Amino acid sequence: VRSVIMNLEDISNSFYSLVSEKDEDPFVDKTDLIADLNKCLNKDYKKFKAVTRPRRFGKTVTAEMLELYYSKKYKSEEIFADLKISKDPSFLKYINKFNVIYWDMNDLDRSYNKLKSINKFDNFDMVDNIEYQTILTLKENKDFNKIIGNLDLSLGDLIIKLREELKEQFIIIIDEWDLIFREFPNDFKLQKKLIKFFNDLFKAKNASGCFALVYMTGILPIKKYQSNSLLNNFEEYNMLEPFEFAKYFGFTDDEVKDLIEKYTTKVTYQELKDWYDGYKLASIDIYNPNSVSLAIRKNCVLSYFKDSANNEDLFDCINMDLEGLKADVLSLLDGKKIPFSSDEFQNNVTEIRTKNDVFCLLVCLGYLACEDIPKSYKNELIKFDEVINDSLSENNKLAFIPNTELKRLIDKKVTLSNWNITKESRKLAIELTEAITKDFDEERASELFTNYYHSGKVSSFDKSKEYILRLAFIDMINPYAENIYVVRQEDILGLGRADIVYLPKPGYVYPYYPIIIELKIDKSTKKAMDQIIAKKYYREYSELYTDLILVGVNYNSKKQLCDFKITKYSDLINSLS
Repeated sequence: VRSVIMNLEDISNSFYSLVSEKDEDPFVDKTDLIADLNKCLNKDYKKFKAVTRPRRFGKTVTAEMLELYYSKKYKSEEIFADLKISKDPSFLKYINKFNVIYWDMNDLDRSYNKLKSINKFDNFDMVDNIEYQTILTLKENKDFNKIIGNLDLSLGDLIIKLREELKEQFIIIIDEWDLIFREFPNDFKLQKKLIKFFNDLFKAKNASGCFALVYMTGILPIKKYQSNSLLNNFEEYNMLEPFEFAKYFGFTDDEVKDLIEKYTTKVTYQELKDWYDGYKLASIDIYNPNSVSLAIRKNCVLSYFKDSANNEDLFDCINMDLEGLKADVLSLLDGKKIPFSSDEFQNNVTEIRTKNDVFCLLVCLGYLACEDIPKSYKNELIKFDEVINDSLSENNKLAFIPNTELKRLIDKKVTLSNWNITKESRKLAIELTEAITKDFDEERASELFTNYYHSGKVSSFDKSKEYILRLAFIDMINPYAENIYVVRQEDILGLGRADIVYLPKPGYVYPYYPIIIELKIDKSTKKAMDQIIAKKYYREYSELYTDLILVGVNYNSKKQLCDFKITKYSDLINSLS
């Protein structure tokens, strides 16, 4: 808990430092956030704000700006005099009018470790220290101390008593609220104790009038247990759902243009855009503010993101390879956007269950950006689900790598890690997919698949079994195709069952036509294609898609060769007519 100083020259405050040096170093005025928060003061269900964003995205600067504005222990009108908030009608009404309790969780962690090292208390944990340090700070106020004295009450009860006796109100600012979840990821008892402490403090029966505003910031959204959170009185704003606070999450495009004009630098606007833009928050282009500032000051665009934290958390998640996640990352590096769902994200960093959880976490950490799936795309998903009886329409977001900075960082990590097998598999999958769907190159497809079929990557069981051939084809093409198609085996079509069908997911266009594949052993590609025609496997899809790709595959067990016959449905119909 922070001790507050009245003399401006003695202030240790990152926001004050930025304002003081704004003529020399990059500064973007975000004080209009204060005006938005002033509208929420003392309004139930609006005065509890949880605004979370990645490291080095200005969380602490914002928190210290709010402390400097609201705390009655400062005289900070001069600091804000030339900034946006000074033009707002609420500026003088609320400046330096509140008792501010500022919890810097990093400072609290350090003080806790110090107390623990000298055995100051038994059975004393991090949450106990928050309460202990806050009460000590309250007692520094003489008027408060007369009321508090030696009362053995909880922090919540003491604040209620101060409200009743002195009519005092408080603003609480919490910086790095999620430190316990990140530093003690397996201490579930401590995590639950923190959430319960917040819940008891902010939702107590007589506590509502005690707090004019509670502003909480950190990296991760509020931890949820099952489908609910105890802190459901907080309005959440994060990288998945920034809502109306989006423009405060980083620098906007216009703000970056203004910086280029104001400060002398060798970097260009286009370089900054390519390297640090790309976070699409509520349809607003958002740049990484720390990276932009460093690039301008150092006259060089580099991957400054890597200096902001240990990036191993990213690749711990990816290396789990949930539901083919490594292949997804390689597709992201190719510039693809991957659909995912954020609806069930529980913010449980120690129990990652699905690929959706990983995508949500990587967006919150700033490694990926996301945008809402467009309505037209959503309609396609719904129609697609109706056709194939799948659940793709549950997806509500598109994940992508936002800029050059992150692409280089992720690419470097992939290059240095043991992903050679994954990358080689994907390369072969792309070659075979394009040989079939783009080049219609039967000879190349035959060569690629034959080599794969006898490479040792396929089961050593009898390769003259059709199900082995089918699984081998799916396994070879999957590292690339799984992001583009939904695969159906033994699909009931026309008058029979097609061996393999690939249906392009919504949002993909030429050359991603549906692919219908019939497999044969020791027969011929002609027999495979004749069966597709005779059984009318194309009937269900010929009216839904502009065209189809029909593929017959035959494995000659004596020659140990896989032959391909590839034709477009439209060409087939023309030849038959």
